[in-house]
Amino acid sequence: MAVPERISTTGLSTAISILMGTLVIASFLLNTAIFVTILTWWSLDVWQNNLPRECFCSTGVYLFLD
Repeated sequence: MAVPERISTTGLSTAISILMGTLVIASFLLNTAIFVTILTWWSLDVWQNNLPRECFCSTGVYLFLD
């Protein structure tokens, strides 16, 4: 009885790797865009309402916007 040849999965593996890398990059860019949007919205709110220009964020980091 003949042993069947192993099916090559090199192309599939490469395609999955490229897809996963693309997802990681897209996720990073989306998170960065959300962060910049929130920071911009907050800083505009501070400058328009003359609120204190420092904020103790939930991460424990002070933001100075001068």
